[in-house]
Amino acid sequence: MQTCSTRPTRSVSATSFVLLTFAVALSLAACASTPSAPDAPEQMPPLAPLPFTAGEIRDAMPVGTELRLRMEAHGEVTIETWVVTAADGDGCTITSKVFDEAGALLEDQGAGTSTWNDLRDHARFPDATTERSESHVDVPAGSFATWLYVVRGPGDDGKETTSRYHFAKSLPGPPVSMTVEVEGQVVARMTLVERK
Repeated sequence: MQTCSTRPTRSVSATSFVLLTFAVALSLAACASTPSAPDAPEQMPPLAPLPFTAGEIRDAMPVGTELRLRMEAHGEVTIETWVVTAADGDGCTITSKVFDEAGALLEDQGAGTSTWNDLRDHARFPDATTERSESHVDVPAGSFATWLYVVRGPGDDGKETTSRYHFAKSLPGPPVSMTVEVEGQVVARMTLVERK
């Protein structure tokens, strides 16, 4: 669910979806925070309710769980596969690979380990700029009742950004659909193709 350092240890957070999610969420959180005095501790803004607990994600993503995700960004389409190869009570190891639309391997991103809390926290958004509602979405993996999070605010470049995340209530983990719009134009999209 997965960062603003120069190069974190390899984990599922290194995938393009999670980097994009965090870039948007962190920039919007920064915009929502209140400036403080130079010596005052930095305060995080209140956060919107999370779609899942760490335990729900752990129970829904045992060893062998595989996700295929269609990524669209910068005019290019790729397919990413994430496979849970190890898991325990604290976290899991996920391997990820990137393919072109024809199925040719573009990049083996290797394996990385994240805690269940880390994966849960990928869906942390500032409450002041987030609308959460019940919704529904159809994606190649199926038709799902979802928690829809719509996050709005200026991006790092000052342009108005709107991100929409559909978290399927029956599939704790990453969203089954995500879009990012900048000034009304979709610049990135992710859809769940298959989860088994």
